[in-house]
Amino acid sequence: MRQRTYFRPLIPLLLSLISGIFVGTRFPGHWIWGVLGAGAAGAFIGHSRIRRKETLLSPLLFFILLGYLSVQPWSAPRFPENHVVRFIGLQKRHLSGTVAGEIRRDEKRTRFVLTHLSIKDRRTNSEGALPVAGKLRVSCWGNPPAFQAGDRLWLTARIRPVNSFQNPGGFDYRRYLAFKGIWANAYTSERDLRVAPETGKSSFFYRIQGFRQTLSRFIDGRLLAYSAETREILKALVLGFRSEIPADLREAFSRAGVSHILAISGLHIGIVAGVAFWLWIQALSCSGVLLRRAWTRKVAALLSLIPVLGYGLLSGMAPSTQRAVIMVAVFLAALFFEKEHEPFNTLALAALVILLVHPPALFSISFQLSFASVFSILFGMSKTRGWWERSHKTGKESLFSRVRRWLVSFLLVSTFAVLGTIPIVMLYFNRVALISLAANMAIVPLIGFLAVPGGLLGVCLFPVFPHGSAMCLEFSAVVIQEAIDAVHFFSRIPYASLDTFTPTGFEMFLYYAAMGFVFHGIHRKKGLFESPSWDPSEKGLFPFLDRYIPLTLYRRWKTVGIFILVSGLAADAGYWLHYRLWHTDLRVSVIDVGAGNAILAELPKGYNLLIDGGGFPDNTAFDVGASVVAPFLRRKKIHFLDAVVLSHPNSDHMNGLIHILRHFRVKALWTNGDREESESFHAFMRAVGEEQIPIPPYEKLPRSFRINGTDVGILYPPPGYRRFKERERWRNTNNNSMVLRVRYKNAAFLFPGDIMAQAEDELIRIAGDTIQSTVMVAPHHGSKTSNTVAFVKTVKPRVVIVSAGNRGPHSKILQRYRRFGARIYSTHVHGAVRILVDDSGIQILPTVKDARL
Repeated sequence: MRQRTYFRPLIPLLLSLISGIFVGTRFPGHWIWGVLGAGAAGAFIGHSRIRRKETLLSPLLFFILLGYLSVQPWSAPRFPENHVVRFIGLQKRHLSGTVAGEIRRDEKRTRFVLTHLSIKDRRTNSEGALPVAGKLRVSCWGNPPAFQAGDRLWLTARIRPVNSFQNPGGFDYRRYLAFKGIWANAYTSERDLRVAPETGKSSFFYRIQGFRQTLSRFIDGRLLAYSAETREILKALVLGFRSEIPADLREAFSRAGVSHILAISGLHIGIVAGVAFWLWIQALSCSGVLLRRAWTRKVAALLSLIPVLGYGLLSGMAPSTQRAVIMVAVFLAALFFEKEHEPFNTLALAALVILLVHPPALFSISFQLSFASVFSILFGMSKTRGWWERSHKTGKESLFSRVRRWLVSFLLVSTFAVLGTIPIVMLYFNRVALISLAANMAIVPLIGFLAVPGGLLGVCLFPVFPHGSAMCLEFSAVVIQEAIDAVHFFSRIPYASLDTFTPTGFEMFLYYAAMGFVFHGIHRKKGLFESPSWDPSEKGLFPFLDRYIPLTLYRRWKTVGIFILVSGLAADAGYWLHYRLWHTDLRVSVIDVGAGNAILAELPKGYNLLIDGGGFPDNTAFDVGASVVAPFLRRKKIHFLDAVVLSHPNSDHMNGLIHILRHFRVKALWTNGDREESESFHAFMRAVGEEQIPIPPYEKLPRSFRINGTDVGILYPPPGYRRFKERERWRNTNNNSMVLRVRYKNAAFLFPGDIMAQAEDELIRIAGDTIQSTVMVAPHHGSKTSNTVAFVKTVKPRVVIVSAGNRGPHSKILQRYRRFGARIYSTHVHGAVRILVDDSGIQILPTVKDARL
């Protein structure tokens, strides 16, 4: 009997395309081989179709190569001579461009993207401007004049490269913007920006963007009686504007496990499609011609596509919206053509369309969460159909039975959505919301069945009946306010959510394999690739593997599956127990935090010492602790810190620690006792007090410790140094930095904080040759006010690591260290630098291995 190769053919094609995209980002640049391979696979497919023979491997190979080639413009771009990256430099440029996309405003700056660029350059005459390719991300400080998408702006700015923290496994901001087609930043101020007198672009895209901005201003103007939180949530639900939702409210939604409500997805698009389909059915039922031909449902399905596509465009077409629009469109098309709708193939089709149009969407968090949740819902509901359809199959269904079935279905959908996204949420957000199911049961009906319909009706009425639109929006605002109160209630419940480690790819695979195994065992029906009548004895899951897989393995799949899962879990647990608690080496990581310091010392047998946490002057603009240091620790499965050291209370060393103190278990905090009259320092001390973290007085701290075979010494400042601060003015915050020395086996590390020349001289007088070290982190980020000849000569470092911002260490300091024969690494070039010390010696592992300083 001839078997079909695949029951759901789009799924293996999708997996092949995804594999190709992954390979294309990991090994970019091989265009020629990709084109030749895709051409050969395509020719083989065409030959097989002509001879009417089934093919199995060639379509998969073709889609792998198609995925590889499709992502090359982003992973291995070839910039033309007039691309914006050619103008990167310190020189100020006179440029103009058209505003595209969402405009993000806060109290201090406005951020937006410019396209259709032109730059006045020496290569052009005085009257003309050079057209420039590419997009430019602009940050404007201050309060610039009002503008909207489609407006033409003139500005004077420096064009700078996109910088990113380069830590192992960390978020790659440069790649994130590159996938959006943005390769450069520009920085300007309100006095250097003006709106061009000509009107904005009249294209369809810019008209849509302008309409969104107009609706946003209408909501702000008509709903002044409601809180800013309520207005921003309403704009997120109906317009897709989420950037201005306050950070504390986002945190509350995340703790309650209902952040998905803020993304326009299947819930919103389904409401639009359902209401539109019902209205068209009512309207078309008046047509005798359609009734006689039985075309009412078909035409209603076709016409319902108009509001679905319109709302998708109005909301900004985020990946979750794209997925929902495509799936609803396929469903409506199935009604029109009177074909059976297969949900898994439809989901795969939606993903294929999105990835073929924009391959980098694969790496979008919203894309991954959206498709994982829907796939989990479809898979889980297909395996538990007997539970929630039982009463419906017994005959006439009572009202109570219908309500019960709806509640059971709603609970199962929420459960499967949560289960399907747990590893992805842990990967990106390091959090699991334990209260998620209860919160969803209470909040989703409020938002989904009251607030969203009211807001969408308000949007529809806005062009023709603004007063009625305002009434609908006010109704939604009232419901949203109640929902926000419910979110805050759930988020404040103790242990509503737990901070988690970052799972590895292997651990995520084990989780999904276990979930699939459990659900497949609950209700044995057709598998993902299996034909409807599949039986283990018939095999045929992948026909080309039949000759290699014994029949007994098919029949004993439960035993084999349990053995593989248990073995994988045991191996993973054993690896991390050894890596965290049983290791006998010393690991020091100088984390890339930009212009600041953050150093993790992992002593043998699991003792963890964090020295400083980096930080920007304003934590509301960017929290280094939450976005850089904490993810670095969680990737190492670190939840407990035996000691945290604050060398001195400057923002570039202290601000990142605020998040660490609040979200990690800290046994003790070591400081030099210095204080700062700043909001950041007060926030730091509030975190210490609220978390009840012990702070031993500096004078009572032992000058040396021996921890698991490692010697830790506090060398500076001298006890009682604060008595001399009044008469010795050079004893400022930097010069009072706590200096630590860590020694293990034959390697020593010196961490001198931000001490400058005077403190270096005093340290030499106090400690002498005992400060000699194998590895040293350069004082004060490689500044010329530190790193004196006498200090370098005394320390005699073989390796120097500079934790510095974009400009790096001072050139004279680099030359000085090179004269003394030291190898130099800088985080702004090499990224995070890891040093391993064991019986075999010392090993230096920069994140960027081939970089040159």
